[in-house]
Amino acid sequence: MSQYPPDQPQQPPPQPGQYPNYPQQPMQGQSYPQYPQQPPPGYQFQPPQGPYVPPPKKSHKGLWITLAVVLIVVVALCSIIGIATSSATKTTTTTGTQATPGTSSTSSSSSSSTANHKIGDVVNVDNTWQVTVTSAKTDPGDGQFNIPKSGNVYVLIGVTEKNISDTQQNASGLAQYTLRGTDGTSYDAAIGYGKDPGGKVSAGQPLKGVLAYEVPKGVKQFTLNFQSDLASDQTTWDINL
Repeated sequence: MSQYPPDQPQQPPPQPGQYPNYPQQPMQGQSYPQYPQQPPPGYQFQPPQGPYVPPPKKSHKGLWITLAVVLIVVVALCSIIGIATSSATKTTTTTGTQATPGTSSTSSSSSSSTANHKIGDVVNVDNTWQVTVTSAKTDPGDGQFNIPKSGNVYVLIGVTEKNISDTQQNASGLAQYTLRGTDGTSYDAAIGYGKDPGGKVSAGQPLKGVLAYEVPKGVKQFTLNFQSDLASDQTTWDINL
């Protein structure tokens, strides 16, 4: 009869100097570490997935900016068209008056907006200003601070403006008047000489001034141009010294 229980596998007898190979049992309160199982062949590692994040909403900021730019351009174009239309409907009328003493020519009546005006003419411009060129003469300067260059001389032109509109207007001799020779040469204003007809003018109020320009001594014929604003046509006077 066998010495081993029938349900236990038989172990070979120990050799001299060896101990029997008994199955080891964990001690009480002690456990062996458990090692992770190896994945089966062909398994592909799947990284852990975080919580679901919804895609960002599309921003309409760029669309609103584009619409705002288009709106600004449309408003600007409408303003330009309105100014051009208003300027086209403005008329210029001339009333003949007697020239003041010392002027180089007498006035003449004219209803044509294409003809140049003369010294002494009272001209209504754009239903805003009533402009009169009262005098024109040469001047050598004051001999101290205002001395023209060699071969040049000052031309002093007296003007009177009246605000015939219903609102306050801004006047500026430097911005509204230009002097040119008959050959088209534009002459610079003599800053600090004369009396610039500039400033705020209330409705119905007049304004007087003296325009000063430096020109060559040999030039005697000029045209003086007045423009009430950048959108208006020019009104022109002939200046003969």
